[in-house]
Amino acid sequence: MTTRLGCILSLVLALGFWASSARADYSNPPGWESNPYFTHQSWDLDTPDNPLAPDGDPVVDNPYGNPEAELVDGLWIDTWYHPTRTNGWLFLDEHQKDDPDPLARVVVPNTPNSELTKEIWFQATLQTNMPDLANDLEIEIFPNGVGQGITAGDDVEVEILDPALGLVRATLWFTLDEQPDFEVLEFRGDMEAGDFIWVDQFDVDTRCISTGGPVPEPASIVLAALAIPGLVLLRRRRRR
Repeated sequence: MTTRLGCILSLVLALGFWASSARADYSNPPGWESNPYFTHQSWDLDTPDNPLAPDGDPVVDNPYGNPEAELVDGLWIDTWYHPTRTNGWLFLDEHQKDDPDPLARVVVPNTPNSELTKEIWFQATLQTNMPDLANDLEIEIFPNGVGQGITAGDDVEVEILDPALGLVRATLWFTLDEQPDFEVLEFRGDMEAGDFIWVDQFDVDTRCISTGGPVPEPASIVLAALAIPGLVLLRRRRRR
């Protein structure tokens, strides 16, 4: 590991990674703040704590519980290539998308509601030497942490921040048919010998939507259920 890390750091310096690079994370977020089920969680990865509570800016906004990120098979680096991006997690080992363990795992709490559709927005700022990140990067989501994962590997939007430095921003979108109690996001990549991913920061925003009318406030749903015990809610079709 030490030898490989030394080679990677040498490559970084050889490519001129000490060049200036403006930091502008949480870029073009979906703007879901007005949604009554909106949650936001951000990780700047400024400490080696693992698992790690959100430590980013904007601060966490999730009334349903405590989000948590686990960096499964990486190495925390406190001095990387630029003074404004000095902390993050480096992944060097060979990984495949179907490996049992992901690179990272994120848990986002909700309040369950089978009548609402869940939307999830994920964005990560990272540096890599992988040439086809749009196809080699994948996020898999497990509603309530179980069952068959839902992937968005074909929907990765990659913004190249600096092609010479390999600095990119990857954004993914997901839709779940039902709002679960919580969801687990697993971060995966198809990595070959010599590949590396250095994750500087990532954000997760979520909301609920309804195709049959306005999204009710969480408290309103509870009150309605108490006032009308026999009420049966019709399941709405997933919005496409």
